[in-house]
Order: sequence, then C-alpha cells, then structure tokens
Amino acid sequence: MVIPNSKGASMNVRGSILAAVPCAILGGLMCAAPAYAKDDVQRLGVTAKIYDHGANITGSYTTLLSGSLKESGPLLRADVSYGSSESRSGVTNERLRANVLVGYQIAGKGWKTRISAGAAYIDRTGANVGQREGAAAMFKLEAFTGRKGPIFAAGTAEYITRDNAYRVAGRVEMRAGRVFIGPEVSLVGSDYFKSTQVGVSLSNVRLGDIRLTLRGGYAFGSDEGSDRDSPYAGIGTEFRF
Repeated sequence: MVIPNSKGASMNVRGSILAAVPCAILGGLMCAAPAYAKDDVQRLGVTAKIYDHGANITGSYTTLLSGSLKESGPLLRADVSYGSSESRSGVTNERLRANVLVGYQIAGKGWKTRISAGAAYIDRTGANVGQREGAAAMFKLEAFTGRKGPIFAAGTAEYITRDNAYRVAGRVEMRAGRVFIGPEVSLVGSDYFKSTQVGVSLSNVRLGDIRLTLRGGYAFGSDEGSDRDSPYAGIGTEFRF
C-alpha cells in the first residue's frame, strides 16, 4: 500500500530511480574490478539488507584527498540510499537519503579513525512521520582495526540534525582462515522510531578483487521505521582502486 498523495507517488518514482543507482555501481564494480584494486586511493561500495517486510540499499564512495586510504589525511565521502518497509497498518514507510561529507582520517599502526561532517538531504514518508523532506547537517565518526591480526573490530556513529536521526553500530569478528566472523549490533532511530538489530557478520570474503561482507540476524523494527520485527539478511561489497 502506498500513501495516497502526489508527494508519495513522486517519492515512489524517485525511489525507483535512486534504488537503481547502487545496483549500477555494483555492476560497474564487477566489470572494473581486475584493474586497480591495489592502489586503495578510492573505494566504491554497495550494501543491501532485506527483511520480511522491506529492504534498503546504499551506494557509497570514499576517497582520501591527499593520497592512499592507508594513510592519514583529508577525507571525502558520498552516499546515496533508498529504503522501504511496510507497517502493521499497511502503510508504506520509505526513505531517500543523499549525503556528502568531508573530514579527516587518522591512520595508526593497525587502526584508523575517521571524523567527518557535511550535508544530507532526506525525503521520508511513514506511518508516524507523514511526508517530510529537506536538508540537514550530518556528523559521522568511524573507528576500525586492520585485518592483519586475529581480531577485526569496527564501530560507527552518525547523527543527522533533521528529526534527530542517528545510527550507532559495532561488530567484533575473529579470524577464521582468510575471513572474519563475529557478532554485530546496531541501534537506529529518530524522533519517530527506534530499531535494534542483532546478528552475525562474515567479512573479508574475496570475489576476485571485490571484498564481500555477509550478515544475518534479527531486527526489532527496521531502518525505515516499521513497527514489525523480523529476521534480516544483508550483503556488502567493496572495491578498492
């Protein structure tokens, strides 16, 4: 069911177009992968997650403006995402978001921290929100270890001023051969909803020069503000060049 108004219809059209963008990025990754994977100056990625009542997908681009992402320096990141889910009432919750962030990466021995800020545009339709769209400030903090040791740990926190939207996520994985596996948890919310997701992730799976992350678990609510709990499954891809 789609909320019966012109803005909702417009959002469906834009959502369909935008949802194709990360898929196109993924196709480009598969075609271009053999060429430049060892440079690690830029990274392209696509992540997707599905529930029994919805899904979301994100395309991202990250580059270090002064050189390799293995080093410290000024950072640029851009993301485009689309998500949709259905509430118990039958109302469709949808979210479009595009953001551009600039910041700084600090690269230590076996770890990295990134601090960035910028602007985001959000268009959201939901059972609790109605129709809301507009620009906002966005702040993001990331910290993670390298993969040369027995443990990989990563944490992310982001905040958007519009509707006080936030996301906090973390995972700790143990080495199992060439891959890493372990628990993950994320807290997502705003003035209108809260969601907690707990699961297991498997990362550093190699498909040629593309690195895959597979995940699964249980979501209490969803990223799009649905009031329905369900299992989830996800996949993430990353190409370095």
